[in-house]
Amino acid sequence: MGGGRGRLPIATRAVRPGCARSPPLCAAPQTRGAARSGARRHDARVSRSASAPGPGAASHALGQAGWRLAAVGVAAGFLGGLLGVGGGIIIVPGLIWAAGLSRHTATGTSLLAILPIAIVGTLIYALSPGGEFDPGAAAVLSAGSLAGGVMGSLVNARMSERGLRVAFAVVAGLFGARLVVPLGFGAPVDTIPLDAVTVVILVAIGLGGGLLSGLLGVGGSGIVIAILVLALDTSQVLAQGTALAAVIPTVIVAGLTHFRLGSLAPRPGLVVGLFGVLGTVPAVLAAIALPHEALRTAFGVFLLITCVRTLRAVYGRGRVPGP
Repeated sequence: MGGGRGRLPIATRAVRPGCARSPPLCAAPQTRGAARSGARRHDARVSRSASAPGPGAASHALGQAGWRLAAVGVAAGFLGGLLGVGGGIIIVPGLIWAAGLSRHTATGTSLLAILPIAIVGTLIYALSPGGEFDPGAAAVLSAGSLAGGVMGSLVNARMSERGLRVAFAVVAGLFGARLVVPLGFGAPVDTIPLDAVTVVILVAIGLGGGLLSGLLGVGGSGIVIAILVLALDTSQVLAQGTALAAVIPTVIVAGLTHFRLGSLAPRPGLVVGLFGVLGTVPAVLAAIALPHEALRTAFGVFLLITCVRTLRAVYGRGRVPGP
């Protein structure tokens, strides 16, 4: 055809006005759905690469990020065993750092990592000499926690996460300050009587902890332990062992939900959880050996640090911290 007017272009690219010189830099931005799809594909690639064994060498079996995942696991397991918390405050940012997961997938994967830490920690709290654990109270707490977790997940999208984070930080700070001040505490009890009033209190505590976890993905077990010590006068060891047991059914249900939604990377979660057990065992034994007042003060300091960290992330850097 004359003059080339009839030639069909091989490919076209939409370029915004004024961007003729650098079309790759000025291409139209991705839609929100495309960005989420890209994040899911990225997490899937990370999960596949983490699950693929090294080429014939045992030292490379965990992949290039193996040592980082192992370090995250040991640190989270030590914190979870010493203070009776799940360890998500370390695991979620650790998975983002070590495996390159998105925050959403790291949150789901952390539930799988917490499971072996909680199971082993509960067994040591229950079976070790000097350890304390109340299975009846843990069952009641679990029932309330499961209900609260479901409620929190359902209303999560309708509430302001920023406001919830600030509220959690304030509550954690108040509880932490109270636990640090060694005044007004009576002799701690080593059993939790399951009378009608106590059962109602335990259900309410579990409901609040589960609701907090469902809304924010963090903080439930820490608040539960503080309330058990302050409201029911339990020893710190009994509160930690019982609350850690109550975490188990909650993380199973929530983890299965994330797995069905595709927001859980199995191999990184298993690596962190199994290495977490290595930190959990000595940490629980140390918690049992510590004096009650020292362990209670350490837990209060942990809540105060969590409060400061959360507020700094909300107001300082303008982003939400990892749980």
